[in-house]
Amino acid sequence: MIILCIPAIGETTDNTCWQCPVCGTVFQLTPSEVATILAYPYNYVCPVCGKAYEVNFVQVSCPTVNGYSQPEPRNDNVEQTGINGNYQQNGEVLGQKHTNDLDSLIRDLKNRDSSVRASAAESLGNLNDSRAIDPLIQAFKDKDSSVEVNAEKSLVKLGKQSVGPLIHALYDEDSSVRDLAAETLGDLKDIQAVEPLIYTLEDDNFFVVRNDAAIALGKINDTRALDPLIQALKDNSSLVRQGAAFALGDLKEPRAVEPLIQSLKDEDKYVRKAAAKSLGDIGSPLAVDPLIQTLKDKDSDVREAAASSLKKLGWKQGST
Repeated sequence: MIILCIPAIGETTDNTCWQCPVCGTVFQLTPSEVATILAYPYNYVCPVCGKAYEVNFVQVSCPTVNGYSQPEPRNDNVEQTGINGNYQQNGEVLGQKHTNDLDSLIRDLKNRDSSVRASAAESLGNLNDSRAIDPLIQAFKDKDSSVEVNAEKSLVKLGKQSVGPLIHALYDEDSSVRDLAAETLGDLKDIQAVEPLIYTLEDDNFFVVRNDAAIALGKINDTRALDPLIQALKDNSSLVRQGAAFALGDLKEPRAVEPLIQSLKDEDKYVRKAAAKSLGDIGSPLAVDPLIQTLKDKDSDVREAAASSLKKLGWKQGST
């Protein structure tokens, strides 16, 4: 570990320089900057490269020219706006110069500052480098939702090369990883994921993961998912039943009509609402009479969904 050597606050720094362990630049610090390092030893930002890492700056002797100390020239256009990566030069965040540095961005995924982690997760999607995939999947464990969302978007950007690792992630011991892996596979819409997602829908022990598997199967829209989704209408979790009902509407398979009609009587209003909507999406005339009966549902949202689907089916109130 690099040892941080800090002179006493107020001590002159004329002959003392500091070296950034990231970019290697040697520079002098003012007493106020020394105080900043003292207060935030793990998040001080290099005023040259603009990067902040959980490592310490090294005290070194200043370089000399003709016997006189010559530290790295300070740029008067560098403005400090904070201690967590927010140094700007002519309005540009200096750290942006390094957005293509894969290793640095992967390291940033573990930064203490959630905004740094979120920015890294977003930037990794622009590299088109498969080495970013596993770190992005691990970012699904992050406690900050913006990091998770950006990791998911980046994996979608990386495209087909993400599919295999994401399928593997469906079997991760962490339910957050499995959940977001299923969601991301749905966004990618790659048919390679159909069978693994069916397995997840049928066998995962966490209902949130099963729900996202159901929704993902609807997005991929492969008929292999039809029977598993119909079976999922009987899941003991109302959230999974709701997801399956919505997904069957995406598949638009006539064979789903009768099971969805049965779901109009589900004890959960959200399942009934999803079933009513999906019957309209499928467009079968067999759904008209059951949907008319659903106009009497005790929940206004369910009644509204039934009315909307009846309109899609060409039914008008007062007609036979």
